[in-house]
Amino acid sequence: MSRRPRLAAALALLLIGAACLTGCSKATQPGPPGDDTGEHLLAFVTDRTTPGDDDVALYDLDVLGFHSVAGLNSTAIEADPCVSDDGSLIAFASTRPGGAGGYDVYIYDRLYQTLLSKHGMNSATDETGPAFTHDSARLVFARIVDGRYRVKMYEPAGDTLVALPGLDLAGAWSDWQPSPNLHGDRIAFTSNRAGRAHVYVWDRGIGVLN
Repeated sequence: MSRRPRLAAALALLLIGAACLTGCSKATQPGPPGDDTGEHLLAFVTDRTTPGDDDVALYDLDVLGFHSVAGLNSTAIEADPCVSDDGSLIAFASTRPGGAGGYDVYIYDRLYQTLLSKHGMNSATDETGPAFTHDSARLVFARIVDGRYRVKMYEPAGDTLVALPGLDLAGAWSDWQPSPNLHGDRIAFTSNRAGRAHVYVWDRGIGVLN
């Protein structure tokens, strides 16, 4: 069987819940010792291990096997997983106890198999839908502010939020499902600001483009 049908078969078998597919920037990704990693990783949500308990799984489309994510999952809900383009990090949302409140976004380090301590990212409301910039240096997500979803950008290195002029304005709409470019200078997102859900693009130098 050629590689393309094998990959298609693997995808059809594995896509149980929300998923994120990445083409990693290095042939050998930083992972736990003895865990050889290909260039195409798929993070997805499944209850295959414990029925009724949504967990994050990491599948490698090059070696056609799962990778260990020891220390990532909990008995709470895990959702919206996303792999950084360098393959070293997994961001996800979870309702686990001890968070700031509701759904919080967490970042998991594959090499050390541990959650990174990032206190500046979450609030007492919900944070969902994380997505890494393609340089793996920043993370965008949606946060509920005054009852509406707003797109936020987080920089793990400084444990701080990054301003998004023109996108973080208050209004009678919600913005969600952000998808950034290489450095986060442009972010595509979904919004109901026109009354129905449409796709918009935010540009740091221009603002929101229809």
